Amino acid sequence: MRLLDAGEGIPARVLDLRFLGDVVLVEMAVQGLDAPLFARVRESDAPALGSEVGIGIDAGAVLVFAADHGNATNGGVA
Repeated sequence: MRLLDAGEGIPARVLDLRFLGDVVLVEMAVQGLDAPLFARVRESDAPALGSEVGIGIDAGAVLVFAADHGNATNGGVA
């Protein structure tokens, strides 16, 4: 996942920024998702709080994990 300029990719709004040294954890709201998405970016690439951004996804690099619904018995791996 990478952050894009507003109007590109999937639209999102920056909800929170958490500075973690030389990187920033960006919390974003995306329409249609119940929970926010998070991205780590370099501090110099961090968007402004409350700004509109785009999210780009490289489908070839995506890993999908099963959701943990609290009923897994093998260490949380479903």
